Amino acid sequence: MDTEDEWGRLAALPEAGNRAGIYTTGGDLRAHGIDPLTLGLADLGAAIHRGDDQLEIPFLSNIALSLVVPGEVQLIRAKTNVFRRDHPVIGAGVFTDSHPAEWLETLAKFDQSVLVYAPHGPRHYSSYGSWLAHWHIGLLPVAYRVDFDGFSIFPPGTTITVNLDAAA
Repeated sequence: MDTEDEWGRLAALPEAGNRAGIYTTGGDLRAHGIDPLTLGLADLGAAIHRGDDQLEIPFLSNIALSLVVPGEVQLIRAKTNVFRRDHPVIGAGVFTDSHPAEWLETLAKFDQSVLVYAPHGPRHYSSYGSWLAHWHIGLLPVAYRVDFDGFSIFPPGTTITVNLDAAA
């Protein structure tokens, strides 16, 4: 099984309602027995190829983005209003630098993060557009640490519908 993974931060994306987020090539998820395509992500590439004008980006209510560890992102199994200390980590990316303040502010503005899965990272593609055509995309709640007893997860999720004119 290939468990090689690449993680990256995504600045506020017009293609995703100006939400910020992360991308992954899914190696950590597969190492935990999770096929990234079973998470309920929308196939952005297919929508672009069909010529769709809009795409509804689904809210994934069974996982969340945790930023509790400085310089790291974790995808955790979590549910709304469930407090526990040890949410199972199903994927994690470590960055060599601190998370940029602007990125954190954009996440906090919406209490949501974009999660983009593509089979390869952006360096594998010849252009941003060709990488975008391989995206599977969803919205994650952002997990906040309440106190030493555990996490509090996000307000109830909603989907967003984005205009694909900018993505084409």
